[in-house]
Amino acid sequence: PSGTMALDMHPAFAGGEALRQWASGIQRMGMDLVTVSEEGLWMDAENAAGDVEPALIHADGTVQTFDIWPSGSSSPADGVAVEQGIVVVGTTPEGRQLIHLDPAQPPRQITHLVRSGSGQAPVFVGTTFGLVAFDGGVVFDAVLDGADASLWRWNASTDEVLRLSTTVMNPGDDMGPIEHNGRLWFSCVTMANGAEPCSTDGTVNGTHVHEIVAGWSGSLPRAAVPFLEGVAILADDGNGTALHRLTIEGHALLHDPLPSGDADSGRYGGLLVDEQRLVFVAHDGTSGHELHGWCHGSMTQAWIIWP
Repeated sequence: PSGTMALDMHPAFAGGEALRQWASGIQRMGMDLVTVSEEGLWMDAENAAGDVEPALIHADGTVQTFDIWPSGSSSPADGVAVEQGIVVVGTTPEGRQLIHLDPAQPPRQITHLVRSGSGQAPVFVGTTFGLVAFDGGVVFDAVLDGADASLWRWNASTDEVLRLSTTVMNPGDDMGPIEHNGRLWFSCVTMANGAEPCSTDGTVNGTHVHEIVAGWSGSLPRAAVPFLEGVAILADDGNGTALHRLTIEGHALLHDPLPSGDADSGRYGGLLVDEQRLVFVAHDGTSGHELHGWCHGSMTQAWIIWP
């Protein structure tokens, strides 16, 4: 279209011709990996032979390719930027593992995960919780015990790979991770508590289950956003799904659109927060599912002033 310029023709791209030649030999790109770091744009790319490996397009247009698995297709996915390069999940002779990609170094496998009991190679790594760059490392999920995922962390400084909890299962299955105030907040399942919100500071002792409703049924958290020192969360306290405040010290009900029943909050859409209010979809018993807003000024001192 008028006013646009082909990527390989941009004056800042000294390697534009090399980029064009590389792209002409690629069948597909960006299927499961597209992420940006200080080094440039990373993506997965499939060549004419069907081999899918990562590639890095530098700011000047030059292309750097990586071969994680020389004798196969690594099919990299779920890349996150770290201090140097990115970390991806890729296929190796040991199954799906975490791989560190640094433009100054060859690809390096940083995990050697195996399935419990059988010792077989893992297939599902980073598929639900994903990979989250956090506090000098990467927190991720891996299915190593039966069909349930567990929570792990790679420490970039020590290269240690540690399971963060032996009881927390399926992290992020109902509610993906949210980083706030030095913690990751997410949903999880335990045998004793069912589905509840959980959080971690990246250590074993700092990984907790936050029980909103007693018993195995769980509070089935649906959505959360950063709020004060913890999160605001839509969860079921036994009287229906409503808006709660959650910190590592405990929880409190903020607003229930239908105190006499289940408002089914968060069934549609998620949870939004701005300077004045928290907004979500709920059923008040008369109007069907509609937008509801709860003003948080009494807690945050962010008051709405009407003229």
